[in-house]
Amino acid sequence: MKNKKKNWVLGIQWMFGLLLVGMLLYFVLGEFFLPRENEINLGGHQVFEAEWNQKMSDGTSVPVKIPGVCATDQSMSVRIETQLPKNLEEKTWMCFHSSRQDMKIYIEGKLRLEYTTEHTRMFGKNSASAYIFLELQQEDAGKMIQLETISDSVYSGRIDTIYIGERMGILLQLLRIHGGELLFALLVGILGIITVLLGIALHYYYHKMARLEYLGWGMFLNSVCLVMASRLRQFLFPNISVASGMAFFAVMLMPLPFLIYLNSIQRHRYQKCYLLTGILVVINLAACTTLQVLNLQDFSETSVYSMGVIIFSILISWFTICVDIRKRLVGTYHLSAIGFAGASLAGILEMVFAYQQTYTWNGTILCGGMLFFLALAIVETGQYIFQMEREKQQDIFANKFKGRFLVNMSQEMKISIDKVIQMNEKILQKEQEEDTREYAKKVQRAGNTLLDLVTDMIDFSSMDAGNLELDLKEYSLASLVEEVHYVLKRKAREKQLQIRINVDEDLPSVLKGDGVRIRKILTSLFANSVKYTQEGSITFSVQGIRTDRGEFYLSLSVADTGIGIEKEYLEDIFDMIPEKTEEKEFVVRRTGLDLHMIRQLTEQMEGKIKVWSVYGRGSLFTIEIPQEVVCGDSIREQREGEKSEEDAKLTLEKFEGNIESALEEFKGNPEPALEENPELRSEENWIEKRIGLSYCGEDEEMYQEVLQAYYQQGQNYCQEIPKLLEEKNWKDYGTIAHAVKSTSMTIGAPVLSEQAKQQELAAKEGREADLLQEAETFFQNYQRVLREAQSFLDHWGNRENTALSSQEEQQERKEEKMSQEEYLQGCRILLEHIRGYEMREALEQIEVLAAARHQEILEKIRQAVDDFAYDTAEDDLLKWIEEQESEDKG
Repeated sequence: MKNKKKNWVLGIQWMFGLLLVGMLLYFVLGEFFLPRENEINLGGHQVFEAEWNQKMSDGTSVPVKIPGVCATDQSMSVRIETQLPKNLEEKTWMCFHSSRQDMKIYIEGKLRLEYTTEHTRMFGKNSASAYIFLELQQEDAGKMIQLETISDSVYSGRIDTIYIGERMGILLQLLRIHGGELLFALLVGILGIITVLLGIALHYYYHKMARLEYLGWGMFLNSVCLVMASRLRQFLFPNISVASGMAFFAVMLMPLPFLIYLNSIQRHRYQKCYLLTGILVVINLAACTTLQVLNLQDFSETSVYSMGVIIFSILISWFTICVDIRKRLVGTYHLSAIGFAGASLAGILEMVFAYQQTYTWNGTILCGGMLFFLALAIVETGQYIFQMEREKQQDIFANKFKGRFLVNMSQEMKISIDKVIQMNEKILQKEQEEDTREYAKKVQRAGNTLLDLVTDMIDFSSMDAGNLELDLKEYSLASLVEEVHYVLKRKAREKQLQIRINVDEDLPSVLKGDGVRIRKILTSLFANSVKYTQEGSITFSVQGIRTDRGEFYLSLSVADTGIGIEKEYLEDIFDMIPEKTEEKEFVVRRTGLDLHMIRQLTEQMEGKIKVWSVYGRGSLFTIEIPQEVVCGDSIREQREGEKSEEDAKLTLEKFEGNIESALEEFKGNPEPALEENPELRSEENWIEKRIGLSYCGEDEEMYQEVLQAYYQQGQNYCQEIPKLLEEKNWKDYGTIAHAVKSTSMTIGAPVLSEQAKQQELAAKEGREADLLQEAETFFQNYQRVLREAQSFLDHWGNRENTALSSQEEQQERKEEKMSQEEYLQGCRILLEHIRGYEMREALEQIEVLAAARHQEILEKIRQAVDDFAYDTAEDDLLKWIEEQESEDKG
């Protein structure tokens, strides 16, 4: 049934095509072969035929045939005469043609008309060719008419056909004779301009396309030559001397674009030959122009040199094509080679016929050859474009498939790498052999580096595969800025860089957009700036731009005092693979994957990114991203409101703290939990500093911070453990035991870590007897470890600020104590690490947050991360953040 329907449709299409062809044949055959029916009288005219006599210098008369050539020398005047008809009607005109001649017309010895361009042309010895119209009166009938011409050219003594009749009739006759070649030349010129525009567009779009526009320029020059040399040019241009000069300029310049086009399609194999030929073209143009300007020789006299250069260019071109034929290289441009053969043959025939003056339709053969060349070149270009598009579509499909494959494989790789890193951490926790631990540390560093690379690969592959979708949500601008500041401060601390934050506090407090990816962009820019800034400062600025159309653009800038970028490399700064990598090593580093991804993400959010840089002084990156304003309150107004709430909250916490301090200590506990009691201190060393330093990368300052966090966390746990044991809340007790297990190993207390592990297992399995039997011993040992940690901290300095060595650092530590909002910001950062399967960063962030508050939920999340249950960890943390935000708003 479908085949039958298809046959009907095909039959109708064929019928429609045949009907169109029939209509065209009817019109052509009828108009050209049937008798004429529209007799329109626009004025009579005829060729003026008379017996002309040439007046010689000795006074004698010699009969001459007109049209024809009178015997004379160059620069000598020619005078011929004859008798006008005896009957002349009103409005009778005679038409003469001046072939580069000055012309005077006399009737009965009286000058009636003179033609010369001596005072209107810029340079040259002779007047431009033109038609001269003389109006006759009835009283001129039967009188003697004399025609005097003079020329310093090869046209001296030449007299063309003379017409007599009505002016309109003569003009129509000239139009019938020369109009066809003029229209043909104009058509070639229009097609040449279209070809130029097409070639430029194709070259701009495909970059590797042959320069088709030069073929268009060649056709355009051919058209200029024919139009400017047309016998009808005086009806088109005010100054025919300039038009005549343009025709010769076009002829002399014409070989150049064709040479450039052939050089391009031949892949520059014969560039030296074409270069020498092009130089010859330019020399000929300069020499002929100089002779014309100095009135030594007219263009018409030096045209033989121009023709010789054209023939030489054709021969050179054919030589290169023949070499390619012999080498079997012509297959890549065989249609253009055939087209050039046709065009060159037409050009040679045109020159031969023009020299012999054997036909009147000047330029038609050459135009036909040019159109033949253009048609084949366009067909060849179309075939090349079709092939390129097909390959492009295949590449796009392959890239999409590759991108999806890379995304999936990268996710699997990331999970596997996470497991390797986790297992390696277990080795570091339990292994005491120094060589083995050193190997494990190298594995840890390599694994972390590989994990970062795979994470970047996932993001880039998602963008490349087109699977990256924007997550447009409402977010607090102040929170985003503070979270980014928190990350920046951590990254810049190691290099002791100065951090400056400039935020316009009149900006809206709540915006709608992809805050997650904006944060990722800023984090990448900060990492880039910190990496390439050895000293000085990094400045982070946040501004807003409002347009006349009511749009709001968030403007974010990161400025550093790093190595900078040279101006010549700024254009390639966001490219995946820099074009120049040998001369400047920093270019390779600066044009990495991160910057490419930043531009991709910014453009996907309909934003734009700019970079300014001075080599050796620093760089400035600015990003402008359109965002939707949700809340009109400014950041300043929002912070003032939060400050009032925070003051009230601090007052309440102080009051509750006084009540809690009055609670009784754990029943049966013979010693205070946290008070210093040297008599009860065990002589056994619970903390092995060597192990703790190994977990902190041998960084003693970091170890002090970890020990301080452990000590502060222990204060809270020592208050909660007795209550949980009394309530027999084994679930929460197991969570705390898990936290003590991990953190104790981190500070170098392996014995306590093992005891905590046994308590955790007993809590999970519900072994109440074992818990009650060992809980008191575990709790007492935990207090001993805390006292020993306190002793270490006291040895280093003030217990509240042990990691600080100066008053400025103490003030910084105090400022870093987390408010509720800062704590929630840290939780949001933790959420991004979990979403990105960044296990190491997530565990580090949990350690930071757990030192402040809410250890229970964080231990639950830590357990989920340890078990690679990222979805569970994300759901629990997101739910908890929403609850805390609801409580704050309430």
